[in-house]
Amino acid sequence: YECIALKDSSKVIPLTKQFPQVAENELRRALTECGLTEMKPTVGFNCLYVNTGFHKVLIDCGYAGEQLAESMHAAGISQQDINAVIITHGDGDHIGGIANFPNAQFYMPEQAYQLWTSKLGQKQLISEFERVFKHVLPPEMLPKKLASRLKFGTEILPTIKDRLHLIDTRRPIFPGISMLEAFGHRSDHYAVEIESEGETLLHIVDAFRHPIQVLHPEWYSFIDSYPEQTIITIKALLKRASEKNALVFGSHFTFPGIQNLVPNQ
Repeated sequence: YECIALKDSSKVIPLTKQFPQVAENELRRALTECGLTEMKPTVGFNCLYVNTGFHKVLIDCGYAGEQLAESMHAAGISQQDINAVIITHGDGDHIGGIANFPNAQFYMPEQAYQLWTSKLGQKQLISEFERVFKHVLPPEMLPKKLASRLKFGTEILPTIKDRLHLIDTRRPIFPGISMLEAFGHRSDHYAVEIESEGETLLHIVDAFRHPIQVLHPEWYSFIDSYPEQTIITIKALLKRASEKNALVFGSHFTFPGIQNLVPNQ
């Protein structure tokens, strides 16, 4: 399988903002342990393309902006050629570009779909998002952001209903490509594992955001809805990556988003 990292956008976010519960001196010490120095890293908004030889798969489809299209063009990939899009969760930077892939079939876990299309599930998804972003966004912007989030379940998913496949995560979507429960960041959040020719690439999506979390999985991000579950998920994914000697791809690692992470435990 051919895997290509695609850049949707990027943003500088200081580590003190990403992990506000951690003292600055501790962050600096962890950076040094990782062989890094940047206290104001460039956070990526990365998507992953996988060419299986038959399926041209995009894992998440970014915002609805032009940067992803430009990155795809630079890599020789046409939006029209994408015939499969895997949806890992319903945050705007992962589903905003759905309409840009007219020839794609869409794949998402059935459990996530049920959350997004039921009144009770929608209430939960909005509540967990509000709980985080009320501390991040100006008060006047929050209602608009919440309304936009709800549209994923009420307006966007219905537009692709005829092309939407609900998957059982106990089985592969395609040979060598599976989704893994990775709850914590959000309650609809999944990771993706890609295996080919004896090698593994583990796409952790938003489960963690920076290599220092390998040393300190207890350092959850400021935008993780369920910190305790996030910590459990980070440890489980790091263990899986270690056992499979996997490369790790992260949506919010600095572009190109690929790390060779070896847990220290």
